[in-house]
Amino acid sequence: MVRLVLLRLLSVVPVLLVASSAVFLLLALVPGDPAVTLAGGADATPQAVAHVRSQLHLNDPLIVQYGRWLGHAAIGNLGNSLETGQSVARQISERFPVTLGLVIAAALVGLLVGVPLGIASGVRPGRTVDAGARFFSTLGLAVPGFWLAIILVSVFAVHWRIFPSSGYTGISTSFVGWLKCITLPAVTLGLLVAATLARQLRAAVVDALDTPYVRTAWAKGGTRRSVLFRHALKNAAMPVVTVFGIQLGFLLGSAVIVEQIFSIPGLGSYMLGGITAHDLPVVQGVAIVFVVFQMFTSLLVDISYTWLNPKVRVA
Repeated sequence: MVRLVLLRLLSVVPVLLVASSAVFLLLALVPGDPAVTLAGGADATPQAVAHVRSQLHLNDPLIVQYGRWLGHAAIGNLGNSLETGQSVARQISERFPVTLGLVIAAALVGLLVGVPLGIASGVRPGRTVDAGARFFSTLGLAVPGFWLAIILVSVFAVHWRIFPSSGYTGISTSFVGWLKCITLPAVTLGLLVAATLARQLRAAVVDALDTPYVRTAWAKGGTRRSVLFRHALKNAAMPVVTVFGIQLGFLLGSAVIVEQIFSIPGLGSYMLGGITAHDLPVVQGVAIVFVVFQMFTSLLVDISYTWLNPKVRVA
């Protein structure tokens, strides 16, 4: 276990290097000049633009700019925003709990909806419940998240006025207020996760119930509950756990659009603002957080394998 964790932690370094360099180069190809934007836009004088370029070292070669940023990032300094001058690390530390709360809420929605549907569909394939679950999963995978968000706002915020259409209340300020603000965004993200989990779990349960060890458990007089939960589900859970770990990273990325729709002050809206303003330190810092989060969830998935399957633990 310790060796697995150490190897995973070591693998983070090259992944971060590749991700940060890719983001740096991609932003360099985006049309627009941050020096012109910071100097006042289209009305900026050449002298003002040149002063901004010199002050921010934008005249240096890309490799030199990237090396300077990398050296500072290695000691935890992600630089300052080119637009506001505020510390990127501080802004990320303030906004990350907001996005993390949205991701956790969406993951709970996905688990509470997708797991029961997947189990019920897999236990009785071809029945009415199975047909309904497959229709839900197909619909959930086909509907774009932004369109679902607009529908939810129109019905539950505008028409019925149950939840607010936008805005955010911190969980430390009011848990009820936070719950009202986070419900629609969490449902928007969570239903797609639920559809994916339901489809994957159904296939895993159907395969597990057709294995020799499950048939042996039935022959020994096992009850439906014991056979399903003690034998079938534990083995069927491994591919589902893998998909769920991938979906957590997907949730963090999808939060970029959802936060913008619901005016949530998280990392998503922060990153979109950085992309619009060609603010490289902001985009670079948020991208690094996304990569670290995905690597962390992958590590948790690997650790869960050792509990679900003793063969992985021995290996």
